[in-house]
Amino acid sequence: MRKMAISGLIIYTDITDIKEMNKELHSIGVNINRIARRVNETNSIYKDDIAELKNY
Repeated sequence: MRKMAISGLIIYTDITDIKEMNKELHSIGVNINRIARRVNETNSIYKDDIAELKNY
């Protein structure tokens, strides 16, 4: 930051890939939470539950 202020050179970085990756990771986390919630509610998981979660 100091060097940019002294030299007047501003560096822009493209972080669109990082934002997209964060969205995908968030979706994965949501799916994991759904699975954990279902297992904790029923104390087991069935093939039908897995198929339903895959549809999400």
